[in-house]
Amino acid sequence: MADYIRTNILCQAYVHTDVDEDFDKAVSRIRETALPLISTRAKFFLYEEAELTFDSEPGSVKSRVTIMGTILLALQGVCQYKDFREGISLLYDDVRRVAEVASTETLFALRSRGQEVKRIEIRTGIVGQLQRIIKAIDAAQADSLDRGVKGKADDLSEIRDEVLRLIDNINNAEDVELVADELYLLIKKIPNHPTPGRRDPHGAEFIALYQERRKSLLSSLRTAKAKRISALLT
Repeated sequence: MADYIRTNILCQAYVHTDVDEDFDKAVSRIRETALPLISTRAKFFLYEEAELTFDSEPGSVKSRVTIMGTILLALQGVCQYKDFREGISLLYDDVRRVAEVASTETLFALRSRGQEVKRIEIRTGIVGQLQRIIKAIDAAQADSLDRGVKGKADDLSEIRDEVLRLIDNINNAEDVELVADELYLLIKKIPNHPTPGRRDPHGAEFIALYQERRKSLLSSLRTAKAKRISALLT
């Protein structure tokens, strides 16, 4: 394995506060008091080699604490999950916890609360994106009678767009292979022949469209996987 491992954004906390003290002093407090604790929590909830990066800008203080890592290694730190779907769900909970700790500790370091807090964003990065896709696939697998066939076909197009966006955002070849292969297996479980909805008199007319989009989703994922891995290994 190469010494340099490409990593992804697992989570990020963005904090914008209005503070009275000098900007450099405020940032120094974050670095000295908040970052060591956040790093410890990231190593506990995710995995030992998870990387922490920090950047800030005036206005009064805008800070971003980012945890970088790989999905493959992060999943290895998740205990006793039965399958990929559950593993990602558990990992999502952990990255959210870390991002929340990062925002809270940043605020505490700045002694900011109430009206001094202008904006907070808890970002769950590549894991949150993957979690949303899996939920959409789960819904497609359910083949609900409350949704018409045309709507189900449109859902497959949206899943395809999100999957391709996700694959393009992953910066580690092993992660691309893992995610693409596991998503392919989940997508294969989406019914090939959809059930028309309860109020879907014209549902049968869109079955061919639905099947075409399901096939396109699977083939596009395979193509995107090969293309992304090749780009990352070049």
